[in-house]
Amino acid sequence: MVAPRGFSGSRVVVAFRALGWRPQEFAIDGWTAVIGLNMCSWGELVRVAWVGPGRLLLRSECRHRSQCFDWGKNRRNVRRLRAMIELTSA
Repeated sequence: MVAPRGFSGSRVVVAFRALGWRPQEFAIDGWTAVIGLNMCSWGELVRVAWVGPGRLLLRSECRHRSQCFDWGKNRRNVRRLRAMIELTSA
């Protein structure tokens, strides 16, 4: 993803909280949030990392290795996060 104009790390935290995710880790090169256990999954770990000038990598993965299928949940998490980052940057 190309970072929106005026992007700052605080927008990632705002997006995490707006989506109801728990921010966990903040570093110079990225941010991490946890999505708790729910009826659809055992929870996910969401990461946002700088991968180059003005470029972000958004990643969502299952927190437990025993979960074999995510049924598209991780893809939806990334889409929701991207939309929220763009919305908070507007």
